[in-house]
Amino acid sequence: MKPPVIGILGTRTPSPKESPFLRLERDSTNNGYIGSIETAGGVPIMLPVVENLSETLLAAQLAVCDGILIPGGQDVDPELYGQNASPLLGRVHRQSDLYHLKVLELAKRAGLPLLGICRGMQLLNVSYGGTLWQDVSLSPLRAGS
Repeated sequence: MKPPVIGILGTRTPSPKESPFLRLERDSTNNGYIGSIETAGGVPIMLPVVENLSETLLAAQLAVCDGILIPGGQDVDPELYGQNASPLLGRVHRQSDLYHLKVLELAKRAGLPLLGICRGMQLLNVSYGGTLWQDVSLSPLRAGS
C-alpha cells in the first residue's frame, strides 16, 4: 500500500540579517512536522507559498497530496475576517494568509483531510467564515468563569 503524501503548507518569513539574499523571503516549515509525518508512515512534502493564486496552479500542488497539514506560525491578518488590527496583534504575512486560505478552499472542495495546528486551526476557522480574538488578553473569557 502506498504511504499517504501529506502536504505541509509553507510559512513565508524574511531572510535572516546575515543572509546574502536580504531582499528575498524564505518559505520553510518546522522539522517537527516533517518528522511526525514520517514517524506516522506518511511522506511529507512542503507546499511553498506562491504569488499566483490561480486554481490551476494550486490544484496541481494539491493533486499530489492525500492530506494537508496547516502549521502554526504568525497571526492571521484580521482584515481577512472583517476586523481592524489591534495594537496587540503580532506579525502577519498577508500573501501567506491569502495562499493558505485559497489552498484550504480547494482542499475542502476536493475532500482532502485537513489538520490545523495552532495558527492552522485559526485559518480553518477563518476559512469557514469565523472570526478570531487577535490576542487572548482581549477575550472576556477567563479561567473559572
